[in-house]
Amino acid sequence: MSTNNDVFKVLVGSNVEAKDKTLSEVAEGAVGNIAVVNAETNLSVDGTSKAKNIFLARTDETGLAISKSAGQNIPLKGVRDYTVKPYSAPEALIVKVGDYTVDCETEYGIRLSFSNNEIYKRQGYNQFTVPYLFTTGDCDDCSVLCPTGDANALTLGLKLAVNREPNKLAIATSVARAALTKATIDTANGNTDFSGDISAGAEVSDEDLALLIAYNATLSDTAGFLYTDLKIETVPVAVTKYCSVNLRYYKPRQTTIEVSGIAGFEGKITPVVLQEMKYEEGAGYDLKQKEYLSNDFNGSPYVLQVATSTARELVYSVDEKVNYDVVAITYDPKNIAGWSEEMSHATTWVAFPTGDAALEDFLAVMDGLLEPFGFEALGA
Repeated sequence: MSTNNDVFKVLVGSNVEAKDKTLSEVAEGAVGNIAVVNAETNLSVDGTSKAKNIFLARTDETGLAISKSAGQNIPLKGVRDYTVKPYSAPEALIVKVGDYTVDCETEYGIRLSFSNNEIYKRQGYNQFTVPYLFTTGDCDDCSVLCPTGDANALTLGLKLAVNREPNKLAIATSVARAALTKATIDTANGNTDFSGDISAGAEVSDEDLALLIAYNATLSDTAGFLYTDLKIETVPVAVTKYCSVNLRYYKPRQTTIEVSGIAGFEGKITPVVLQEMKYEEGAGYDLKQKEYLSNDFNGSPYVLQVATSTARELVYSVDEKVNYDVVAITYDPKNIAGWSEEMSHATTWVAFPTGDAALEDFLAVMDGLLEPFGFEALGA
């Protein structure tokens, strides 16, 4: 069965009102106070109370009025979903290209295929692919090691190529393939310039990379070469600074890539995922956009000011610089319309700053009210 999209509302809480408060008392409280109100008595309730229909009331930013949950009320019997989602920090996709050797005077390359919501909006699902190529040094006057080249030079060349890309969708670093010992490298090079001992997988600077190339040049057997690998970390779409209307809003913002070998690397490398990508949930930036859209159910959020012909700036309860734990309540309120009964679909998101004790206070109330209707407690 198909349904309409939920009417929704975002409420940001900082404190939960005690039992038996009137709406006037709630309105006179501190901004952000949340009350769970019995729709029949218009008095606030707690987890020991009994009710059939409730609504949520919040003291708004003016300190004079009440913001309410979506719909006329929340029928506890009609609640379809009740969840809490703690803030989840984003994590970039990290891929390593490694365990390669190279020959001199040979072209090697990687191809990165990028995907994120900004790319999809700009060019649909057509691939956004960028090749990065590097040619190793020539074989003139080579030693007995010829035609083998030094893979560290390729690591450095590809790293610089990726980091110079104007789209800035990935950051490349060189990492040690195995542990590197300062004393070993300095002794062979006849100096003390190497930065220090570096563990396997740790970042190697460009200066240390040059010293590794110099170290390898002192050896007569490639079996003793010390190598680095290329690590690539994706960069998310940047959040946008805006006034009134965010025309460049994207969610999720994380970027993913597919890595493949080209030229001398074609069919010869196997990229390894070091860290899977993880989407961000509960960011104030995203909740502010949701609050902006929710205003459309009470009147268009895009209203031009007569004097300036610009969109009015809304007063938000969400702070875009704060991360939130979010409780979602989805329900089907029923209303009498003429000679028929109409059922709609609504969701109210109640957000608390991460770590705020008021979240547990709110869950204690809702857990008690919803337990008779078969919902498991979400509170501690």
